[in-house]
Amino acid sequence: MAIILRIDVYNPYGYQTFLRKVLNYLALNYDLPKIERIGYLQYLKQLLEDLEERDVPATFFFKATTIPKKETRLRILKMHEVGFHAVRTESFQEFLKDFQKVNDAFKGLIYGLSKHGSGEWVGEKGHTSEYDPERCIQYAKRLGLKYFSGNGEDPRVEAIVVDGIVYYPSAFWVNRRRRKASFTVEWLVDESERRDVVVLLHPYEWAVFNSVKQDYERIISKGNKFRRFTKN
Repeated sequence: MAIILRIDVYNPYGYQTFLRKVLNYLALNYDLPKIERIGYLQYLKQLLEDLEERDVPATFFFKATTIPKKETRLRILKMHEVGFHAVRTESFQEFLKDFQKVNDAFKGLIYGLSKHGSGEWVGEKGHTSEYDPERCIQYAKRLGLKYFSGNGEDPRVEAIVVDGIVYYPSAFWVNRRRRKASFTVEWLVDESERRDVVVLLHPYEWAVFNSVKQDYERIISKGNKFRRFTKN
């Protein structure tokens, strides 16, 4: 049994300065070009380098608006796995259009998905704010995918199979604001000895929030085994 690192790449530029907030808004809502010299997916690349140095595999989930450039895509596929981070789920047509962009960029190697947001806010243009796991599972089935990773915050809830799709209802959120204090890193490591546990991380939070970085370090150093969603 193992820890499954789920890394949702939802933030092209970041929020910690006014300029980054503006760039992020323009990228998510007005198709600002991918400009790496001013920080496009800067935090993703830093996290990717860290995982490579530690030889820790992960599954990265991309939106249609956060697809990396070719060099980074090839680098990810050498060691990691890629999923689709769904933003527009109100209709299958909208969902499919975004899915195809990500799947085509990664050579048709998308096997599962996650959903952007848990129902509290509208994140960007066209975002379906409703958190709709049942609908996402049905979309995954229509596309012949293998799994859906949900946004629940109780990591005790174990995976089940729904209509042939492996459904992980919850995750261990590295961000402490999204998990109860009783779910410690020690709890996670012990639990992962008997079953697979999904650990949810965002590159921006990893780079900017000290508490997230600290818990990430403890998880990586204490965890006994890490795997991707569909590859051991």
